[in-house]
Amino acid sequence: MSGPNNNSSIRVDDGFERHYAEKIWALIPEVYRNEDGVAVRAGQLRALVEILAKQAAIARRSVDRLRADTRADEADDWAIPYIGALIGARPVSALNRPGQRANLARTILYRRRQGTVRLLELLADDIADWDGVASESFKRLLRHWHMLDGGPPIEGTITRSPQWGYADLRNVRIGEALNSAHDDLSHAAEFRRHRGVLGRYNIQKVNLHLFRQYAFPLSGITPFPFGDGYYTLDPSGRDIPLFQVGGRESRDCTAAREWEMRAPIPCHRLNAASFRPERAHAPVELTDLLEPIYGRHFTTEAGLLEAANAALTVNPAMPNTLSDAQVAALIQAAMELETPRHHLLPGGDPATLSIALSVAPDFSGPALGPQHLYGANLAEWAADHGIPSWVRALVDPQRGRVRLMAPLTIAQVLHVQRIYYGIFWPIGAGTHDRASGLAAEGFTPLALNEPDFTEPISGEFRFMDSRTYRPLIAANGVIETNGNLFLTAANGQRPYVVINTRVNNSVTLHSTGEDAELVIDGLWLAVIGTDSGDTELRIEGAWRKVTLRNITIDPGGERASGSAGPIPAVTLVFGGAIDDIVIDSAITGPIAEAVTSLDPGATDTVSIRNAIVFSEGGTPALLLRNAQLSLDNATVFGNLVAGRLIASQVLVDGQVLVEDGQSGCFRFSAASAGGRVPHPYESHFFPDGLPAGTFVSRRFGDPGYAQITEIAPPEIRTGGENDTEMGAFNRALDPIKRADLAAKLEEFMPINAIAQLVFET
Repeated sequence: MSGPNNNSSIRVDDGFERHYAEKIWALIPEVYRNEDGVAVRAGQLRALVEILAKQAAIARRSVDRLRADTRADEADDWAIPYIGALIGARPVSALNRPGQRANLARTILYRRRQGTVRLLELLADDIADWDGVASESFKRLLRHWHMLDGGPPIEGTITRSPQWGYADLRNVRIGEALNSAHDDLSHAAEFRRHRGVLGRYNIQKVNLHLFRQYAFPLSGITPFPFGDGYYTLDPSGRDIPLFQVGGRESRDCTAAREWEMRAPIPCHRLNAASFRPERAHAPVELTDLLEPIYGRHFTTEAGLLEAANAALTVNPAMPNTLSDAQVAALIQAAMELETPRHHLLPGGDPATLSIALSVAPDFSGPALGPQHLYGANLAEWAADHGIPSWVRALVDPQRGRVRLMAPLTIAQVLHVQRIYYGIFWPIGAGTHDRASGLAAEGFTPLALNEPDFTEPISGEFRFMDSRTYRPLIAANGVIETNGNLFLTAANGQRPYVVINTRVNNSVTLHSTGEDAELVIDGLWLAVIGTDSGDTELRIEGAWRKVTLRNITIDPGGERASGSAGPIPAVTLVFGGAIDDIVIDSAITGPIAEAVTSLDPGATDTVSIRNAIVFSEGGTPALLLRNAQLSLDNATVFGNLVAGRLIASQVLVDGQVLVEDGQSGCFRFSAASAGGRVPHPYESHFFPDGLPAGTFVSRRFGDPGYAQITEIAPPEIRTGGENDTEMGAFNRALDPIKRADLAAKLEEFMPINAIAQLVFET
């Protein structure tokens, strides 16, 4: 499944409506066409013709697609249930369109694999587009070995604990493996119902561990420097966890391995490797001396190097220890293929490569391999980790921090060739597919890190990569436009645009003309002022329409090092005369109107959908007293103050205060009690605010930012229209996918087995 990047619902403009409208219009006698143009209510006949043309276009498309509508991968949505009825496929929710199509295409395959563990993982991928790992609990029960087991117990692949036996507490990864998708420890039987970590292990139970967050690639970003060789891989200086790309093939029938899931990378997993040196792996000059270690299995690098150095000491001739270059070469060559370290770092399978960094003059330089790049806990930047001299860099995958072990030369730069970030559903600036909203030509590519915006600009300017850009603006902090302005990011890129201002901690986009249009698509915007306070991005002047799509306006936060200062929250402020403002698929800080005694503001409507709006402290997240506010599928952290409000499936972590209670509505939404809400319908109000634990995280940058937890009230998790969840991630259809997956598991599971869903992310 293509998941959030699925654009199958986008119809190509075939022009059939226009073609048939003109064809039918030409068949009408000219006298009637003329009368239609001069009548008191002109255009009635033309309107009828356009209705007929639409129906003719539908009929034409149906005829053209007669053959395609017989195939599951090409059929229109209306044909899917009919094809499914021919093979007896049990339908899933019509809202889950990709799952519905996959269910039809693979029903025969499901029946052939019925009763197998791999089928559960296939269903998770096909129906819900989640990575899944199925674990049969009876294999993990603590018991005595007996003769029918056919040999001694097998050691676990992660903790090396014996199957059915007691855990080997000496292994550093035991805490990481416990109760995880790849748990290789033994557990006592539990007869209670499944709840959290309880009730998971019994003979008839099969645990399906689900990874719901997506991993998107980043390449060519500018690491944030803190000095002395310390960096964060987030360009703003935040701590962000690094993700595995996943990449398991649907036809792979082997057991899921720990590096094949879309999940955060633990530090110990990044360092996990085993070694089996052979003669071909040894340095040429030491081939005979290292004979004692050939064919032996080592679970750690320390064991490998200790044995190698011991073999060298037998010969009194120098050298008695391996040099740094020899150590690096031996580690790289002797590393076994089926280990996390080999797959996650350069040198292994390109399909599972998740971290690629290079220290070179240009981006195409060789990446640091597993012999030079190691995972480490960099919570304390300057801690002495006792790093061997052959190590060139440390990376903390749980925080996204990097430490270079040697100072960079003048010609060297730290390049990020590939990393992955996680998010529950693509919202805001990101590298997900945005091709349908971008023009194929007619734009000006920006090649410099500091594009010149000091003079009035117009047209489309496109940021072609994910670097950090710092545009040059006029001394008064104003970017003037003299026509339509489009600021876009290339598809698959996430540029970080930092605007430095020296005037009142604000930057203004001002239209000098009238009836202009502004579109900002795909950018991550930050405004840095002269002090550490919060900043403003102001949009003023006369605009016909302002569209902010797939953007992130930095909501503020803390950098990884306190000495670098906090990240200012950027308030989006509208002023002047703006007819229509549309904010779609965005993450923003506070949003407000610029209202003064001389300029009361003339914004007509503000439409916000599929968005997260964040504010902390006493500042309202939304403060729009004059414009009509339309909210749809939005999560708001903070109070909402508006003159008029139309809200649907909105989650407000604060009070809603609306002046006009006679018009508008507040449907399928939730907020704190005590506000003024127009016409609530199927909405819920919590006296003490949203319950603690409603969100996985409230910190921008975390993969679970604004994601609803398992312990959130059911009114929030399934309180949206069509029993979906409220808030910004309504489009993810999480409750719908759960129900569909549970129904398919019940259909194909053996009668004596119980499938349990365990949500890992």
